[in-house]
Amino acid sequence: MAASAERIDFVGHSARNIANQGGLSSVLTVDFKVFRRGPAHVAGLVYTRDFWATPLTAIGKFQRFDGDFEVWQAQATVPSNNAAFEYVIFCEDYRDVQNLRRIYNTNFGETFRIAASF
Repeated sequence: MAASAERIDFVGHSARNIANQGGLSSVLTVDFKVFRRGPAHVAGLVYTRDFWATPLTAIGKFQRFDGDFEVWQAQATVPSNNAAFEYVIFCEDYRDVQNLRRIYNTNFGETFRIAASF
């Protein structure tokens, strides 16, 4: 079977500070769509808070189908307030014939950026 994921469309993002009994944290939420429905996609974010010295991964959650799109949401939580996030969105397609195909949305090479606030 050939790979089906063709592109990733950014829908929106938010970053908010959380203050609770567990302390202070920041939560990044990203909504995106993967074009071409497929049976074996894993999608999410590669993000950093320190200019890519420490890249981290947040696996997304499939939400629903919308026509030929898959709708996804990914969240990343870090233990501090006012965190500045930088990230790209990825989709891995496990149904390619011989390879694991991974595509990205890098915001045209600029990456996505957002800072948390209350």
